[in-house]
Amino acid sequence: MASIAEMDQRARKQLDGMRVNHDVMARDVLSLIELVSSLRAQLERAEAERVTIHPRRDASDQFNMGPIPEGFEDLFAGMGRRAG
Repeated sequence: MASIAEMDQRARKQLDGMRVNHDVMARDVLSLIELVSSLRAQLERAEAERVTIHPRRDASDQFNMGPIPEGFEDLFAGMGRRAG
């Protein structure tokens, strides 16, 4: 696959009226389409695998559980800190 800079240069030459190899430009376009499709698939997989551990901000009040129960904060205090 040609570099993005090479593809850019070739496309600009074509737009400027210079002669370029149309087969090479077609391969460039197909390569870019393949790359974009792959990136979209990776993004869709990443979004599907994401875990949400809190309700959306616009969620109704049914998720409002009131004050945090006594001792709850102590139970999870220090999580995320490295033991030293």
